[in-house]
Formats: sequence, C-alpha cells, structure tokens
Amino acid sequence: MRISPIYFNSVTYNQQNTSFGGLTDRMGKKIYNGFYDMAVLFPRERTKNPIVGKLPKFMTDRMKFRTDNMPSAIKEVLDTFSIVSNELREFEPNALSTIAEMTYRRKDSTVKKLSDILQKYGIVGRFDDFDLKYIDKGGKGAVWKLDGLKYVKGADEDEFVIKVFHTKSIQSNTYHGCYPEINAAAFWMKKLGYDTNRGKFYWADVNEAYMINKFIDEDVRLPKHVINPYDYGIKFTDEDLIHIHNVCKGYSYDWGGAVVINQVINSNKFARNLMNKIKDTEDRYKSPVWYTYYHKKLNGHDDNKIAGLTLAIKYMNADERVRCFKECFRKRGKYTDRAMGYTLKYLPHETAMKFYKILITKNEPVLNKILANEIPLLSFKDEYQSELKDDLIILDSMPKSFIDKFIDKERLMEYNKIAKENKII
Repeated sequence: MRISPIYFNSVTYNQQNTSFGGLTDRMGKKIYNGFYDMAVLFPRERTKNPIVGKLPKFMTDRMKFRTDNMPSAIKEVLDTFSIVSNELREFEPNALSTIAEMTYRRKDSTVKKLSDILQKYGIVGRFDDFDLKYIDKGGKGAVWKLDGLKYVKGADEDEFVIKVFHTKSIQSNTYHGCYPEINAAAFWMKKLGYDTNRGKFYWADVNEAYMINKFIDEDVRLPKHVINPYDYGIKFTDEDLIHIHNVCKGYSYDWGGAVVINQVINSNKFARNLMNKIKDTEDRYKSPVWYTYYHKKLNGHDDNKIAGLTLAIKYMNADERVRCFKECFRKRGKYTDRAMGYTLKYLPHETAMKFYKILITKNEPVLNKILANEIPLLSFKDEYQSELKDDLIILDSMPKSFIDKFIDKERLMEYNKIAKENKII
C-alpha cells in the first residue's frame, strides 16, 4: 500500500471577478458567526476600505475604454452605488410618486443617477433600457434587479441584483444581515469559486450595507459545480431544497442563515484536507493510513495535523475510535482541542463525558462555544448514535416529540450541569 502525500490546496474554480485583499481577504478566510464578535473583529472606525470583493471584470474592462484614471472611476461608481443603496432603503411612496416609482419602490431619479454613471463609463449602452426593478424583501433586506446590466459570454449570461439591508448595523452574533451574509458570500467565493450552486457574489459595502449578487431565475444556466456546504463545516438554515425555498433551478441564492456546524472544518484547510484523506481511504487501509500520518513529521503543522486526524475519527471503525482519540489527546493544541470537542459525540458516552470534563477546564472561548453547542448531540440516546453528524441543534426550538424520541434527558441534565458549573451556558 502506497501512502500518497497530502496536497493542501483549496478547491480552485474560476475566481475571475474578485481579488482577495484587506477586508475581503479577512471576510473570505472563514465564517465568524457564532464564535466571534464581528463588532470587535471589524470595527468601523478602523475600516479603511469598506468594500468586500470588487467590480466584475467585464465592468472594469469596459471602463478602461473611457478613462485613464481607473482608481478614480471605480471610486465614482462605488460612491454612486452607496448613494443609490441609501435612497432605496429610505424610499417611501407618496401622492406625487409615479406609477413606476410605486411599482418598483424606488425614485425615478435614483434610476437615472445609477444609469448615468454606468453609461458614463460604458458599462451599459446609451440606448440600453436600464432600470431598478423591485423583486422582494425579507426580514433583513430588500432586493432589486439591475435590469439592463448584463454580461454575456458564450452560453454564460450574468444578470445582477442589489440587496439593500434594512439597517447598517453590524448585526453581531446573528446569522442574518449585512456582516454575516457578506462574510458567508466572501467565504464561499474565495474557497469554492463562482460557478457553483450558490450563485455568484460580486461586491458589497459593509458600511453602506448592500451587496451585489447574480440574478437567478428559471432561465439561468445550471451550475457547473454542485457543492455540499456540509463538506466545509456549514449549513444554510434559510433554504429548503424540498419545498423550494430560496432555491431556484438548483441554485441557492440567499446568503442568510449560514451556520457553522464545525468550526475546525470551516476554518482550517490543513485539518479539513487530512480528514478527507482518511475519509476517502478504503476501509481496510484507514487504520494504517491514520497511524502513518500520526507518526509523520509535518514541520509547523503538528496541531493542524492532529486536529485533522481527530476529525477523521468519525470515519474509523467504532472499535478503534477511543484508542485514536486518546492518541490525539496526548498531543493537545488549539485546533486539536476544538476538533476533540466535535468528535466526542462519536465516542461511547462514558468516554465522551470523561474528556468533556477535561476539555471544558481549558476555558478557551471558541472551545467553550463548541462544547456548549454540542450538548444536544452528546445527549442523543444510544440507539441513535450511529446517525449522528455535525449539526447545530437548538433544543428550545425543537418540538417535544423530537426531544422525547432522540434525547436522553439524564445525559442532557448531566452535560448542562457541567456546562453551568464552568459558566459556558
């Protein structure tokens, strides 16, 4: 059996429209929601450039024919979008409003303002019928189609929408709103690219609270790559593939509700790829491959390596899991401890409880959050243990029938008692 090397490269698709630097780079590294306070991570008073992402390449290519001063031109376009987003947010129809204004919920002057700047730089043609057409609104924002702005190349055709959030607040520690949705979109574009089943995100302004996304309708071409968010430690709670909610023709088009269900898989590429290496190994070779990597020296990556091996324990034979877990416990580190927090639920209850009590004494904020979130999963009855996977279950929102069927209430009380004694819940 040959042990192949691990290639720690992220999935690479066409990332033609975004350069990841500054705020964009930080937003694209991982999803922060639920583990970090965004008001602390991204303080507005220290944000030199509030733009995440950048204008699509076709727009800047057209602008180059109209100006030699691209930085100034780009700033003028972005400034206009900021003004437009605020006018859309503040619009209220009155007795003097035109039919178009009442129908599309924006001022005619707002349309002209945006049309003028797009025409000035050749992004739309002089005789193109450009408009802002209202589509819908939700709890956190409203969406308008940038009708008449499009990019066509071969069989691909991109049209655009602007989502304007109802408030400019950071919306810290929630899964919806300006910062969380822009964070989720930037992460997805950077890690997985543009041609996936989550559509496209182009740019956003975190201060002005708007974002520009691909317009999805029944005429859109099918996605080239279908990605399961679970593979990257996240799930989107605001979409329902069965009942076709926030889904169209295989695309999920809303960035709200991105919940991290495994912080290590989401944020640590090295650990994620090693876990997948073990996962994809034939069952008869899993154990020797696991131990080969355990003893293999990877300079500067020991904590990441052990974290990946810890995450891989759920793919090992049940009779090997405790032994592998104890081997990883001997080499504790920041990410290894977090990975162990997620792996406890795949161990027998007595073993899981023993190590839960040890891990909780570290008093590390992210680990504490993981240990608190894992309590419902750790409390599942034995007969349902084989069905467990990473998830975020809020028992207060679950029906009594679910709790009665799946949850061992004595275990739940025991874990809650430990968590309260250590002040993590």
